[in-house]
Amino acid sequence: MYKDANSLYSQYPQLSAFIESKISAERLTEIKDSLTADGKKARTFQSLPFLLNVVTVAKQKKKSFRPSRLEVAESILLCVPTVGDIVPALETRLQKYSLFGLQLGPQAIIVGTEDAHSKSFVRINGVLYQVENATKAVDIAFKSFHALDAKYPEESKREWLFLERAIYGINVTKKGLDPSTSKLIKDFDNFLRKES
Repeated sequence: MYKDANSLYSQYPQLSAFIESKISAERLTEIKDSLTADGKKARTFQSLPFLLNVVTVAKQKKKSFRPSRLEVAESILLCVPTVGDIVPALETRLQKYSLFGLQLGPQAIIVGTEDAHSKSFVRINGVLYQVENATKAVDIAFKSFHALDAKYPEESKREWLFLERAIYGINVTKKGLDPSTSKLIKDFDNFLRKES
């Protein structure tokens, strides 16, 4: 199913270089100014939404859900100040989701700041599982979507599909890929060719 079980780890250097080549100078400075390697990785994952345009992801009657890039980043890797802030942060997202008939799926979480996160978790079916670091949290969240046949969060669906196709090598179907995601995958493939 996967290129290999450690695709995110083995391809992280290329993914990081690709993201850094595509984002704004301001966002790049935020990544480069990270105080720790884990902080750089956390900020890199949170930069995925800056590779795509913001779009409306759900509509219902007169309401629409057009998440900010920060909301998209939080649905990939949520950063909260304390463990006690996890549940309220997820409840806030769940309230917004319930307006559109959506559900929360697996969630990667770090506690503290991007640079000084003391704990990393993956929330699956309401249970928090502590893991080693942010990369592990994102990796397990991704694999959990597939193992549980769960849907990607609507606001970050395109970013997860990019990781699915470009990093993990899962190309089950072209269905569900919008043109901007397809182009991003193609850009990443071209980037890898130039690097090798």
